[in-house]
Amino acid sequence: MDRHEQSCSDLPDIPKVPLKKYRSLAKNQCPALCLVCRNPAVGYHYDVASCNGCKTFFRRTIILGKQYSCPKSNDCLNPSIILDPSKRICRRCRFDKCVESGMNPLAIQAEVKSEKGKEMQVEIAKNNRVGPSLQNMEDRINGIIEELMRIETNVEALNNSGLPIGFRDMRSLRQIILIPPCFDIRDHLRNLIYIQPRCDPITGIPLKPMWSTFTHTSYLASIEYSKSFDFYFSMDDESKEVLVKHSTLIISNIFNAFYTMNTQKSDELLHPDGSLAGPALKNDKGVQILNTIQRTLIALLRNKLDRIEYVLLKAIIICNPAIPGLSKHSQILIEKCRMQYTQSLFIYCRLQHGNLNGPARFSALIATTSVFENQQKDQKDFYIYMKAMNYRRYQPFLEDPQSWVHDEKGTKIFDEIMEG
Repeated sequence: MDRHEQSCSDLPDIPKVPLKKYRSLAKNQCPALCLVCRNPAVGYHYDVASCNGCKTFFRRTIILGKQYSCPKSNDCLNPSIILDPSKRICRRCRFDKCVESGMNPLAIQAEVKSEKGKEMQVEIAKNNRVGPSLQNMEDRINGIIEELMRIETNVEALNNSGLPIGFRDMRSLRQIILIPPCFDIRDHLRNLIYIQPRCDPITGIPLKPMWSTFTHTSYLASIEYSKSFDFYFSMDDESKEVLVKHSTLIISNIFNAFYTMNTQKSDELLHPDGSLAGPALKNDKGVQILNTIQRTLIALLRNKLDRIEYVLLKAIIICNPAIPGLSKHSQILIEKCRMQYTQSLFIYCRLQHGNLNGPARFSALIATTSVFENQQKDQKDFYIYMKAMNYRRYQPFLEDPQSWVHDEKGTKIFDEIMEG
């Protein structure tokens, strides 16, 4: 079993207790109040926002196996009761509140000296559904994120490289998906053909058609991105082709939209060289309207995705077991990893935005996937419409695939993806 499959199957249920924030995240903020005594908190202790007093009290109680009784009705820390900071807090109610807030006794690193303390440790962990895996949750999610960041770095360079003038990609999609991942445009060039480019009759400068620059390398980067996941090479060849045909356009759109927003700081979709991606459109009254290809960018701008949300959301999109045509085995592989990335995004949102706002943030991010899917559908529908309207232009390519060599705008990959 490969490491992605193993990590997918081993990932525990989403814990129902507060989790520590990532130490490495830029948005880290000290929590305002201790969830036990409501005094100012100084950080996260045993997975709960708390003050030093409650942290030390919980730790000492577990280590020594202490048990307390309440002189009243076991309700001294009721939220409706205003606490007097000058008075000592009932120890029984304070410990019960520590447990209720989700303090993890298994996170205590000191040795538990008494048998009673060990029994309390096991019982509380069992009732709160926590365990050693919770202590390692941050490390596991950080590992997932680091792996996705590594993939992103590789494909980003290919996406932004552009295809050198004169080179033509005559390969079919099947030829590309069956070879190992390749992120260097120079390695791809070895499999391409070179044709003397046409030049501007006035300036003599070689023409630079779209499909020989950034659009084609963006598609190549999206294909290589799909091939970077460990489950990919455990799939049958037909399922690989189905997955790539479905996901390449949508991943390419997200690539370019995030690069435009995050690197080029633009609210109009741009190519990596800064040129506008797609002409401005006008309706029948001459009023400028939104170009379809801008929708993904607008969704990212509206939700202000950070880089970690971006890589996790993109991984969720690529791992779609509902794509028609996937084999049962491939669906199982993809579903396991989709669960992994979905849980990671949900927990990340909770850690970044808190237990109150985290789930809403997660829902907002997942909702953007419908925008991405609809844009892809509209682009493919428009392609089919244009192909039908220009059948005479496409007829030679259908009858003689070698005629692609002499065409400056089409590629086999493009047609296969748009028809997929």
